[in-house]
Amino acid sequence: MPDDAGGATALRILQLAETAGPDDLLLCLISGGGSALLTLPAPGLTMDDLRAVNKALLLSGAAIHEMNCVRKHLSAISGGRLAQAVKGGRVVSLMISDVPGDDLSVIASGPTVGDPTSFADARMVISKYAIAVPAAVERYLAEAKEETPKPGDPCFTRVENILIAKPQDALEAAAAFARRHGITPLVLGNAIEGEARDVALVMAGMARQTVEHGQPIAAPCVLISGGETTVSVKGEGRGRAQLRISSQFRDCRRGAFLAHSCHGLRHGRHRRHGGQCGRCPASRYARQGAGQRRQSQGLRSPQ
Repeated sequence: MPDDAGGATALRILQLAETAGPDDLLLCLISGGGSALLTLPAPGLTMDDLRAVNKALLLSGAAIHEMNCVRKHLSAISGGRLAQAVKGGRVVSLMISDVPGDDLSVIASGPTVGDPTSFADARMVISKYAIAVPAAVERYLAEAKEETPKPGDPCFTRVENILIAKPQDALEAAAAFARRHGITPLVLGNAIEGEARDVALVMAGMARQTVEHGQPIAAPCVLISGGETTVSVKGEGRGRAQLRISSQFRDCRRGAFLAHSCHGLRHGRHRRHGGQCGRCPASRYARQGAGQRRQSQGLRSPQ
C-alpha cells in the first residue's frame, strides 16, 4: 500500500528531476511494484486518499490496466509526469515488465511514458466496479483540471524508454531449466488474465489430462504460465475464493506440476510476492511438485 515514506521519496525524485540541466541524464530503473512504491498524491489529495482508492481497486477485481489508469490520474509523478518534470537534459528508463502485453505505459503506472488514458477513463473504472472513493478523489476526478501528458507530447522527445526484461524471458528461462533436468516444459502463455478461480480450474484440468492421457504432453512435465490474475472480493468472500483455488490445485495428481508466475494474483493482503511467499496455492503446489520430482530423480532441491 502507498505510505508516507514512499511519498517522501517520490517527492525527492520529482524535485531532483526538476533541477536537471541540459547536460544532465536522469537514469531510471522502473519495474513492477512501482505503482505502490512511487506514490505522490496529486494537488488537493492526501496519502490516505490514495491508500483508500488503492485498497478498493485491489479488492474490486479490476484488471491491471484499469487500476493503473485510476492511479495515474491521482498522482503527481505517474502517467508521464516524471518525464514532464524534466525541463532540460535527457531521460533514459530501463524497464522490467510484469504486465500482459508489456505495455510500457502500464509498468509502474508509466512515470516516463505518455499516458493514453484520460480522466474520463478513470471515472469509468470507478463506476464500472462501483468503487466508493473519498470525497476529495471524486471531486478531483470530476474537475479533471490537468490531464496526464499524452504520447507525442514534446516532453517525451528527450525520453528513451528501454524494455530490458519481460515475463516471456522468465518463462523461457524456466523452460530451459526444466529441460536441463529431464522435465518436458510446456509454456502456456505469458499474458494469462482473468479470475484466479477460473484460471485455476482450467490449469488443474490440464494437469489431470496430462497425467491421465499424456495430453498435450506426457509426464514428467511442467506447465509454465505467467500473467495477471485477479481475485474479486465481495463481503467475506476472500477466504472462500482462496479455498476454491487451493482445492483445485491440490486435486491435481502427481506426475505433472504447474508453475505460474503469480505476481499478478491480486488480493488485499499479499498482492505482489513473485510466487515465493508460500501462501499462494499455485506457487506452493508448483514447489511441492518440483520437490517430489527432484527426489525421484536424485536431484538436490534449489536453495
